Amino acid sequence: MRKMIVHHWAIRLFMPPLFGAIVYLLVLMVFDNVAELDSVFLSQELALCVIIGYLFTEGNHWVIRLVNALLPDSLATSWRFIIQALVTLGFTYGIVFAAVKVYFEEYQDTQVYATERNVLTLLWLIMAVLYLLLYFSALLNARRNEAKLDQEVNERRQLEYRVQAFNQEINPDLLYASLESLISLMHQNSTLADDHLQRLSSVYRYILDRRREDLVAVNEEVEAAKNLVALMNPSFQGQITLHVELPQRLLDQQLVPGTLPILLEHVVRSNIITPALSLDIYLRADEDYLVIENRLCQRLHPQEKDQRMQRLQEAYSYFTTRPLVEVKVGEDQYLKVPLLQFEIEAL
Repeated sequence: MRKMIVHHWAIRLFMPPLFGAIVYLLVLMVFDNVAELDSVFLSQELALCVIIGYLFTEGNHWVIRLVNALLPDSLATSWRFIIQALVTLGFTYGIVFAAVKVYFEEYQDTQVYATERNVLTLLWLIMAVLYLLLYFSALLNARRNEAKLDQEVNERRQLEYRVQAFNQEINPDLLYASLESLISLMHQNSTLADDHLQRLSSVYRYILDRRREDLVAVNEEVEAAKNLVALMNPSFQGQITLHVELPQRLLDQQLVPGTLPILLEHVVRSNIITPALSLDIYLRADEDYLVIENRLCQRLHPQEKDQRMQRLQEAYSYFTTRPLVEVKVGEDQYLKVPLLQFEIEAL
């Protein structure tokens, strides 16, 4: 926990004279001596109040530390307030009583009047209540801030877990479809089968190599996307074409690993693809977004919602407030992915 305000050096240095002056003025008001303020303001009684102020502030500073050290952390705040209040008020009463007695009987060599002592003690006890209120308001505010900070840390850890889980995902449907295509190609053309196997290994090697990374460069995602399209094409008679129209300056910016493969699969699953209806997918830039654009030919029976799209959105929310956007305008579909422009080490 950060240092409490009542323990700050400035409070301990400048508050006692202020407390002393306030108490002294109140004493003058109680005894109706305000008219004599010009002649008595710099009197010895003012110095007494300032000295009591320093004894009060420094003493209660250490009293609070002592009580906090002795009380268990699990103790309810209400009980902590009651115990702290009793100790602080008792300590304040003691130092005021002792200071007044020493001043009048030892220094002034006069008798202490009960009325003056009681008024002075009462005023300092009021100051002690204000001091306690200041301390506990700062304490509760600090605990509330710590609770919010802990909540944010927990949410961050949950997002980190989701990002890691997303990065480690392997789509079983794609794997089975690729293996089926491989078996078919093995009976047709061994050269194409070897190429397909190479693409398959590249796709899953990329997934495994990047599973512990938070971000990857755009150009790496583009290469993974090209391999994925080549891997899916045998199942669609080669009717999927990926057009990369990204400026060179964007290729070094960053994405969450697996972004483009996931989104390309989403596009393929959402559209009818036949020899008469080919699918052209364009990768373009729009300010600080990477845009995946295609002509929409939506399937009559909507595909089951892909939970990876939701997890992908959650992964991006860990790094940026800019959302991943899916827009359909007329016959066109757009998927806009926020480009990330900071180093991984800075996270």
